[in-house]
Amino acid sequence: MEETHHSKACISRIRVKVYAAMEKGRSRDIAQAMETGIRRHSSNYIVEKVDMLSYDRPDADIAVFYGLMRPVLNGYRNAGKPAIFIDLGY
Repeated sequence: MEETHHSKACISRIRVKVYAAMEKGRSRDIAQAMETGIRRHSSNYIVEKVDMLSYDRPDADIAVFYGLMRPVLNGYRNAGKPAIFIDLGY
């Protein structure tokens, strides 16, 4: 978490990575919607949208992704960090 100092208060900001399969239109669109929603509902988050192919290790506080991305899911789970997996119902 990154700390921001405002006067005497110290606010921790949570780093969120939104992973997407950038070559797939639906994945890009859903990731964009998730990023927009996170930003809209709180300023306590630092949000970064990244291509799932760039995943190396769990380097954020929370992972959010559309579609089953096993390396991301398992990496965050093994590090004891939240991983939010979103899928669409059919």
